[in-house]
Amino acid sequence: MPLAHEERYALAERLCARYAEATEAVLVGGLYGSTARGADTLWSDLELLFVVRDGSGARGFAALYAGTAIGATVMEESKLLRQIQCPSTGWPMQMAILEDLHVLQGDASLPARWLEIGRATPRALHMQALEAALPGLVFESCGRIYSCRQRDNRHDLHVSVVETLLEMNTALCLLNGSWVHHDYYDGIEDVFHFDKLPEGYRELAPALWDSRNPAEAAALAERLLGSFVALLRAEGVTMTDWAELPPERWPLAPRRAI
Repeated sequence: MPLAHEERYALAERLCARYAEATEAVLVGGLYGSTARGADTLWSDLELLFVVRDGSGARGFAALYAGTAIGATVMEESKLLRQIQCPSTGWPMQMAILEDLHVLQGDASLPARWLEIGRATPRALHMQALEAALPGLVFESCGRIYSCRQRDNRHDLHVSVVETLLEMNTALCLLNGSWVHHDYYDGIEDVFHFDKLPEGYRELAPALWDSRNPAEAAALAERLLGSFVALLRAEGVTMTDWAELPPERWPLAPRRAI
């Protein structure tokens, strides 16, 4: 029988206590995700985070309990600090987890300290992370929407739409130096409060999510991608199209470290 919220939360408390006792390395252990927010259902998973002392060798685990999937992520403190101070596409999720975390073991004041360190990350580093992630974000998945139109492929259309919008969410998080607290469509709506958004995003993103017609979806995607590119350029994000460069200027080799 699937676990009710109270049972799921009690299980998290037991798991955190047992893990802290077994490893003797936990700085902070807690619960995040839908169960932490009280928005879980009988079929939700159980998501745990343990931040441990450097060099402890502690590892994460995954398990099933009464049909409930349990996942425990374990990170050394130094790795966590690198992630929140050196943004990548994983930075928004890491910050959201820290803000949502219900501490069940360890020092409950630490997540707030780590959040402040993450919030202090210079905007220039967010911009560098965004530039490094493009065009792997948005452009490739948006191209799949156009391919679905050309092939009249309704089977793969929605997957391509979801990929495009979730990747755009990640890009907008980096651009705004912020994060969202939900997955999938609720995460799309979380972005609505950001200061920097593509023109028409609040209307185009939901309409694209709901579209099941390849021609309609591709038309919406073209409008949204155009607004997205215009926003990135206005914010000074570098997007170099190699077609505009002579071959001898293609950056095929990494730059030498200084």
